[in-house]
Amino acid sequence: MNIESYIKTVNDILSENNTYHVTRFQREYAWEKDDLQEFWNDINSAINKVETEFFTSDYFIGSAVMINQEKSPRFDIVDGQQRLTTISILISVIIEAFKEFNEDEAKAIYNKLIVGTDPTGQKTFKVINENAKEYLNTRILFYDKVESEVNNNEERRLLFAYEFFRKELIKKKREYKEDFQSYLNILINQIERLKTIFITVDKEDEAYIIFEILNSKGHDLENIDLIKNLIFKLFDQEFPIDRANTNWKKIKDELMKRDRKLDIDTYFRTYWLSRNGYISKTKLYNSVKDQIVNETQAKNLLEDLLEKVDLYQKICNPQENDWTETRKRIIYDCAKALNLFAVNTPRPFILALLNRHQAENRIVKIKEIEDVLSVIENFHFIFTAVSSQRASGLDRMYAKYAKEIAESDTIQKTREIILDFKSTLESKLPSKEEFTKGFRKLYFTNDQTKDKKLIQYIFKKWEGHLRRTQELTTYHFTLEHIYPQTPPREFVGYIGNLLPLDGDINNKIDKKPFPRKIELMEPSELEVVKVFIEKYEGKVEWEEDDIKQRTKEIAVLAYDEIWSLG
Repeated sequence: MNIESYIKTVNDILSENNTYHVTRFQREYAWEKDDLQEFWNDINSAINKVETEFFTSDYFIGSAVMINQEKSPRFDIVDGQQRLTTISILISVIIEAFKEFNEDEAKAIYNKLIVGTDPTGQKTFKVINENAKEYLNTRILFYDKVESEVNNNEERRLLFAYEFFRKELIKKKREYKEDFQSYLNILINQIERLKTIFITVDKEDEAYIIFEILNSKGHDLENIDLIKNLIFKLFDQEFPIDRANTNWKKIKDELMKRDRKLDIDTYFRTYWLSRNGYISKTKLYNSVKDQIVNETQAKNLLEDLLEKVDLYQKICNPQENDWTETRKRIIYDCAKALNLFAVNTPRPFILALLNRHQAENRIVKIKEIEDVLSVIENFHFIFTAVSSQRASGLDRMYAKYAKEIAESDTIQKTREIILDFKSTLESKLPSKEEFTKGFRKLYFTNDQTKDKKLIQYIFKKWEGHLRRTQELTTYHFTLEHIYPQTPPREFVGYIGNLLPLDGDINNKIDKKPFPRKIELMEPSELEVVKVFIEKYEGKVEWEEDDIKQRTKEIAVLAYDEIWSLG
């Protein structure tokens, strides 16, 4: 391995006529506010002011590792792209500030540190990120910036960094006033003086090894970068197209398609657990490294990740048109309910289940899908949404059964796995007393709305339970407080005091006496309302004890019947 290292300043790096490219295995630009603030503070801490004069000082910003083949002017960044990109963004912001005072100086800095020429004499940017090239070049670095829309998380972070530094300079302008131009001069000098250990290798294979060594002891968030590095190292064919890079971008684009953006690291771990059982975050990379050891395996893994990403999206971001067949409506309902409960742990199991249902050798029938997803939804309504139980061990359980489903080779074996899975869930179910205790805490008033969506969900499920068929679905209703909210009373927000009603009926009954409310409710077509009228018709007053008793009765009905796992 041929490695060379030098002490270089930012001026040495950027003023030379070289280009610095973000390599294919690098992660996207990831710096957020805390990173930017720390970097900004570090630079300014190195600047000293004595009376009206500013002074710079040496400041070390870590190492930078580059691939440089045959001493060419092209350097591929292995480590240091976050810092080098951030420095370029800050310089671009400073250039914009200089335009107000001295446009010749602004252009001089631009031509020295932002742009140069390639070996053919063509103008080029010195820091080049192929993944966000157009946006970074035109919106952030170009002298005459072009407004453009943000299309992904990387572009959002790039723009955020630019706006962060722009706002910080505005603060400095207010602070230094007539000395602001002097501050800008010293700031650019301080940036040029920043020092790094500049390390170069001459082979790409060596760069992958160095990248892994530099990052393998980092935080969990770096797992996906190491995995990407491994896949790209093994699947290194770049002609006629870089298929690894193309597919990786497609996966990320798919994850960004819907309103709720999904990240690739969470997707990959869900995918991996759905095939391999439970693996902790800290051991994920080593698990992948042990199994993916050649080009064919890396290629197949990437292609399967791309194939499954649409299914994962439908599990995490369900839309009604995802599952148009009547019997598959349960998939949408379950996914939507789990989002409401803020539950993610079943995803590896659900991904494995649906994958085997959609596979060519289908070993999971729609009947099993309906059955097991109903059980999962009901379990987490009781366990998570109402009882607020700790989910310790559930992630291991779901991953264990996901692997068993993934490896099953017959319909009968799959059914046995599902039966065992259901039995395991039932054994973890909270008691009726624990559930009732949590159920009594559900609360909704116009001033306290935290539980509103969950209570709406409860009434919709209750209505469906009473109807016994899926012929009619309830979408629109308001929550009526039978005992009025004013004057305020502590018990008015309990679910026992609530009814789902059409908005017009709700407006009519308002603060009417209870018998009159019963009369005005009669046109309602909701079964839940009809049950209420039948039970309480003839009652003169609706009181606190009635509310508490009804809350308890609904809890028992919910546990024993509506959300029963049996």
